[in-house]
Amino acid sequence: MPADRFRDKLFPIGIVPAKVLKYGHWVPEEDEQLHELVELFGPKNWEKLAVYHSTRNGKQMRERWLSYAKNGAVNKGPFTAKETAIICYLHLVKRVGWAHIAKALNTGRPPNTCKNHYHNYISKRARDPSFVERCAQIYDREVVWPSLSRAEKSIKKLGEFDRMSTGRPKFQSRTSYDIKGKKTDRMETALREKEKGNEFFMKGNYAKAIEYYTKAMELDPKEHTFPINRAMAHLKLKKYAEVERDCTIGLKLHPNNAKAFWRRGVARREQGKLGEAKQDLQHALDLEPNENSIKEELAKVIDALKQTQQPSAVPLVESDLKSKAAPVPRRKRLDIEEVETDDFGDDPLVDGKANDDTKGVVEALVEKKDAKVTDSKASKSDDVDQMHKVTLTETKVDMAKKPQRRNDFRIPKTILEFQHDWSQYSQSDDDLYKYIKAIPPQKLSKILGVFLETEYLASIARILRDKYDDAKDIYDVLYWLSKTDRLSIAASLLKPDDSKVLKDVFERLIAKANDIGMQRDDIMQLSKSFKISIG
Repeated sequence: MPADRFRDKLFPIGIVPAKVLKYGHWVPEEDEQLHELVELFGPKNWEKLAVYHSTRNGKQMRERWLSYAKNGAVNKGPFTAKETAIICYLHLVKRVGWAHIAKALNTGRPPNTCKNHYHNYISKRARDPSFVERCAQIYDREVVWPSLSRAEKSIKKLGEFDRMSTGRPKFQSRTSYDIKGKKTDRMETALREKEKGNEFFMKGNYAKAIEYYTKAMELDPKEHTFPINRAMAHLKLKKYAEVERDCTIGLKLHPNNAKAFWRRGVARREQGKLGEAKQDLQHALDLEPNENSIKEELAKVIDALKQTQQPSAVPLVESDLKSKAAPVPRRKRLDIEEVETDDFGDDPLVDGKANDDTKGVVEALVEKKDAKVTDSKASKSDDVDQMHKVTLTETKVDMAKKPQRRNDFRIPKTILEFQHDWSQYSQSDDDLYKYIKAIPPQKLSKILGVFLETEYLASIARILRDKYDDAKDIYDVLYWLSKTDRLSIAASLLKPDDSKVLKDVFERLIAKANDIGMQRDDIMQLSKSFKISIG
């Protein structure tokens, strides 16, 4: 046997010393013995080599050879934030082996060292979904982004806004890791407060969302997303002065934030600051030239500016009242031109609140006329006065009772349009169902792409379970969602209740597999893409 020949060469007296297994640092004598065994047996069957090594097993010998003895160098320094993020993302999300992870790091880290770092440090922190999400963002920025071609980078820049209102390219988002790779407590707490605020915002509890955004701002005043998110919550509550203030704070921290300009422009328009609103919306359009919603808002402001420059029509009312020959008109309702409301606020009349200024002008003119007419015509003037007041009052009541007309569901072209529409329709499952139904599944997959968030996936799963009747439509949506780049991350961060909803959807598909002409195995394979296991 060759092994016997090598044993005789290593131990001429024919006695193999008893192994005393050792852990920890290698001494020079152990390295010399390792080199000698590799020269005799070759660097393949490490268990065979371990039989003749006095202090180490096969795994230790292989690790030592591949990471140190073969190349003569190993990185023993502290792990950086980038290394920690890559290890967490590749192992937890991509399920990559330790040898491939060490190769991906390319920093001289042995595979076993990477594994120990994961189990001793990362695994405890990975219980927090936000930590895994941040690791994914660092991986995107440090690994994926530099490896992209120029064309691919341009494509990714088309959807550079994150879930609520960052306005900063996702691959350049500010991280708060220190040199040891640990997140400071204040910044980590601030992010948790922001996530809580986002949850309350999606539920429609804007006052509670403002409370958590405020806490996040106090903990990390240099992060621009917190005041801009709070501005959106104020906008939902129609607190336009607060919206303007928060957007101004956000723009000081991040001057080229399109959403901040957009929301401040809407707030200023509602406050009557049309000139400033036009400037803000023009800035937003310069930053996002393909955003149709900004174009619509800007067009409304320009039309309002044109109307303010036209001569007032009020004197015509007075001249009509002065005409003695004109008979008293029969009571009729004023023609009201219905104006499409914007996505951020409603017209004051639609809310049942009459414009006090207009009402005051009409009453003042009528009273002025009453003072001028003769006693013989006093009764007619009183009738006119009463007619105008009653007509205006009835018009106000009728418009208050009239339900607001919702715009037709449009198909978004960019992730920014999708996020804007989502915040509007997500308050009602019926509206959200109609909105998702209006978007072709292939188009939905292309829009979400690298921006599929956990909350989007959870809500879509709920709508598929509760609102969709056709199993073929359900399968089409899930199939195209499986083509998105961030599905693996979004699915791994789902809450248990949301995963249960998604599992119910797949079980329903399996039950109707024959009806839609699909094989059970195909649906089972699709469910694995969503991290769902079906027995």
